[in-house]
Amino acid sequence: GRFFAEFIGPRKLMYRAHHFSQGSHYTYYRVQWEALSTWIMDKIGVPNVFGDDQQYVMYWGLYARRPDGAILRDGDDNNDRNMVKGQFYTEYCRPMLHIANYYRDPYLKWEAMRQLPGMEPQRPKANQTISSAEILLLNDPDLPGKSVAALPLTKYFPSPKGAVIARTGWGEGSSAPTVVAEMKINEWWFTNHQHLDAGAFQIYYKGMLATDSGYYQASVDKVFSDGNNGSTGYGSLHDINYNKRTIAHNCMLVFDPGEQFRYSTKRADNDGGQMLIGDAEEPNLLEDMLGNPALKTCDILGHEFGPDSQSPDYTYLSGDLTRAYSDKVTSYQRSFLFWNLKDTAHPAALVVFDRIASSDDNFKKTWLLHGLYEPEVGENWIVFKNTAYGANGKLTADVLLPHKGDTVISKTEGAVVNGTDYYAAVTPGRFNEGGGWRAELSPKTARKEDLFLNVLQVGDAEPDCAPLAVELLETDTAAGAIVADRVVLFAKERAGFGEYISFELPGGKQYKIVVAGVKPGVWRAVCPAGEQTVRASAEGCVLAFSGAGGVYELWFEHEG
Repeated sequence: GRFFAEFIGPRKLMYRAHHFSQGSHYTYYRVQWEALSTWIMDKIGVPNVFGDDQQYVMYWGLYARRPDGAILRDGDDNNDRNMVKGQFYTEYCRPMLHIANYYRDPYLKWEAMRQLPGMEPQRPKANQTISSAEILLLNDPDLPGKSVAALPLTKYFPSPKGAVIARTGWGEGSSAPTVVAEMKINEWWFTNHQHLDAGAFQIYYKGMLATDSGYYQASVDKVFSDGNNGSTGYGSLHDINYNKRTIAHNCMLVFDPGEQFRYSTKRADNDGGQMLIGDAEEPNLLEDMLGNPALKTCDILGHEFGPDSQSPDYTYLSGDLTRAYSDKVTSYQRSFLFWNLKDTAHPAALVVFDRIASSDDNFKKTWLLHGLYEPEVGENWIVFKNTAYGANGKLTADVLLPHKGDTVISKTEGAVVNGTDYYAAVTPGRFNEGGGWRAELSPKTARKEDLFLNVLQVGDAEPDCAPLAVELLETDTAAGAIVADRVVLFAKERAGFGEYISFELPGGKQYKIVVAGVKPGVWRAVCPAGEQTVRASAEGCVLAFSGAGGVYELWFEHEG
């Protein structure tokens, strides 16, 4: 009775996102039992008990696969302890295999077979081991696998998640020139193993560059010990003060010195981040969650990729994150524009635009960027490099807003929160990607509302690849960036653009242009080469078109 009354509903809600809310570690651990439940219920006369979206819940594992064989970190993740450097991650095999065969999905079957070569039973190691009986009973040898290389390079993970993973290819090996970028809004906070990381992003290129930091069960002998002594178990001081908190992610902090945080029965440190709603207690029932509007922390404002859906030039995601923070934040929207530059030396760039207002102009706003090794920083730039264990990646962040002269950039090593280092004991010889450094960007001038505009681009670390020139494109109503032949423009106002937009681009070049935050419908673009009609979808609210340098005027014509 409880299975049907209390379990099915929450899973159907989660599965709509094609992502499991409890993070990369618990995705394999919990979804495998739900996949087996689907088979059991089917054989006693209740087919497809979790609904069609269960087929796609493991697609996050397909898109989050890094060329070096590891998986992007998400939520509580103990792969640091379980894997050595360079080991191909195989823990998703069991749920992928059973879901693939049930829903006849060739991509999941292909990936499951890669993780279980020859379909041989695994050596017994725990209660999640695939047995010979499961393979004989549940695997269809006539269902062929199909390489993920046939999938689109961008995948949107809809509500209740609201995230995208954009790739530049499906290359394998630590030297593969493939970029993997994750951008998330997180419409709902499911608590427990999910982190307070609304608006976070990660970037991989020949090694992790923009990272998701923090440790979870990193050292076997320190998993469940108490005190600030290196323990990284669930509920440890490292876990509740750093690992699960906003400060451990590529997010925004707003520091109210009087704000207090509680995690269950424990007092948690003030990191300046997102709220621990209800002391982070997990709702017992679906109606408890849906009946608590505070848990719906964000809203998706727009998502789109194109113009080619298989190999898109741009991937766009935007959301309102205001409710993820306490009333110290009165308005906050973050927008991402990922450019697949399709250039060997400069494969991709990610533009991050933040429009944020605080209730007090003295509340310090801090834009965070995490990496594994000590960054170089300047007045308006940050550089992270990763050349360890065969990696060869470089990430350059150009700060366009706040303007040069109004920025303070610093760097911090370790899990330091409000002056306390919640350090983690780790197992030697493992991944240990939960540590590292963070760069912190803040405006010099205190004010209630600030705009942040940062352009992050990747290239090789050795020989050092000089980044592309980046130019600020700014008007009274718009802020944007020019990177090579790509242009993106965001509205400065929270309400977005009105019915008229104008800007000017340097001459001598053909550009691919995206204008984000517009009214959906038909627009007339008066361009240097003449007029053209451009349409903005209701889902994306962006205009995408091409043109030469010169003056542009965009006029809203009508809806539809």
